[in-house]
Amino acid sequence: MKTYHIIPIIILAALAMLTGCEQDAENVKPFKVESKLVVHAFISPQDTVVKVHVQKSQPAIGKQMRDEQLQISNANVTITDGSSTVTLTYDANHNAYFTEPDEWPIMAGKTYKLSVTAPGGFSATGSCTVPFASGIKIQDVNTTFTTESDYYGNEMHKYKLRYNWTDVPDVDNYYRTLATRLYWYKDYNGERLEGVNPLYMDHGKPGLYKDDKAKGGVIVSDDFHFYESTQAGIEKPYRVHLLLVVADKHYYMHQDAVHKQSQSNGNPFAEPVVMYSNIEGGLGVFAGYNQVERIVEVE
Repeated sequence: MKTYHIIPIIILAALAMLTGCEQDAENVKPFKVESKLVVHAFISPQDTVVKVHVQKSQPAIGKQMRDEQLQISNANVTITDGSSTVTLTYDANHNAYFTEPDEWPIMAGKTYKLSVTAPGGFSATGSCTVPFASGIKIQDVNTTFTTESDYYGNEMHKYKLRYNWTDVPDVDNYYRTLATRLYWYKDYNGERLEGVNPLYMDHGKPGLYKDDKAKGGVIVSDDFHFYESTQAGIEKPYRVHLLLVVADKHYYMHQDAVHKQSQSNGNPFAEPVVMYSNIEGGLGVFAGYNQVERIVEVE
């Protein structure tokens, strides 16, 4: 008995059944993704300007917009502390909105509300409280160096720098550590020039610290490091500018998300990182911070 006709008959029957199940979908709303306001602003009592970046987001679905189409130059951007309000002015050279702190200073302990409206029905708000930095001091700065050789066999000094600070008790504390080297050197023509280099943290850490309502005490930062060629002709001593950022929660959460996203960049197996946002009606961050500074000399 031959059965080679059975397979085509079964396939035709299955196709007929699938065709009979097809129906037109009804009451399906079109999928639409619209742009939102993207707002970024960090305010501090030590800032020389108050700056707010505002633009539109690029929808994941739809036509790709050019950078100039995402820019917003005619928004209404205001910041209030509850008793007075300032309106920021757009600067096309920086694609941002500015005001001078001399005219409207940022003060620790105050809560500020940022409001942004733009043509097309765009509206977004955010609020933050600038933390106090009183009682927090950078102390116990320790600098050491070792002699190493670079790839070409040239002698190098590797400097390590660590500093401590005193934590404030009974409050939620968020910190970030930064450091910059300031020095003078002579170029090949003998001209004396000033150099500025950031110091890098060991182990690739972001220098972010969180201390929830601790009893207080001394917190030790990670080591910073930088290299210096013994033939570089750099004048000694030179200065290292130490900066401790005393931040609010919004600053900490945003910077932590940025660091985690940078660590996963290019890794197909990394989990996606959701960027932190405290902007209602849009995306981005409005955060407050204070600064504690100290300058030390390195021989």
